[in-house]
Amino acid sequence: MVSPRITRGSSVLPDSVEEKVTAVASDHQSGATHLARRALRAFDLFVASGELDRAGVTELARRLEDAQPAMASVRHVSRLAAKVLLENTDQWPAFRDAMQRDFDEGKRRAARNFVKLLERPATVVTLSRSTNVFECLMLARQRGLLQQVLVLESRPLREGVEFAHDLHEAGVPVAVIADGAAGAYASEIGLGLVGADTVFADGSVVNKAGTYALAALLRVADRPFYVACESFKIDTTRGPADWRPPPEQGPAEISSEVPARNPYFDLTPAKLVTAIATDRGVLKPDMIAKVLR
Repeated sequence: MVSPRITRGSSVLPDSVEEKVTAVASDHQSGATHLARRALRAFDLFVASGELDRAGVTELARRLEDAQPAMASVRHVSRLAAKVLLENTDQWPAFRDAMQRDFDEGKRRAARNFVKLLERPATVVTLSRSTNVFECLMLARQRGLLQQVLVLESRPLREGVEFAHDLHEAGVPVAVIADGAAGAYASEIGLGLVGADTVFADGSVVNKAGTYALAALLRVADRPFYVACESFKIDTTRGPADWRPPPEQGPAEISSEVPARNPYFDLTPAKLVTAIATDRGVLKPDMIAKVLR
């Protein structure tokens, strides 16, 4: 392979790269890992275009971060990719392949660590649509540690309904419940499990709206609340005070007179998180900064 060369030309991105950035920005249903893959693909398309230039690399990283500001995975991949390309383009193929392996293996290692937390078969409640949660549930079922899954429908885009279909097709006993109805099943629930778009250094979690309410419910019900994610979704440089909710999604009103509020993400305090199952082990919230910084 001929190594790409970075020039000092214009910062206009090729059409294929522009399309990928637009796809990342407009995707409000995929999980953080999938969007990180797309971000990596955008850089790979830029390399393959033969139009690589320093200003363009910097611009691409910035625009991908802006496209999904709530997702540490997109930010980390973008910054690492830009760093490699700005320092030594010869390293790009090795970096790209290593990141792809991390995407594939990270969720499997996190799942193996999650099932270590299970002592007996349990009913799990979750929300939204997470590849990490799916991997955890598949492994728990394989090992006879899963009774049933209850999935909150996850309005306004109802990713939970799609996730329930994924589980049903995989042969998992599953039921969809209304977002506000989890409390009615508190006596059945053994634990809560969600993915994460970002985990901050103190252990607080940015995830689909409804995560905070679910974690609070499980705390009152004296049930554990777990998060599953790869370590590249953990942001040890920032804390919850740095987080700003991205623009709301879904319909702006429910009638011509009554407005509707549809936040897509919320921030769950670390005190409501029992533990975080990662590819580098199970971490209590107060362990994150020490172990991963």
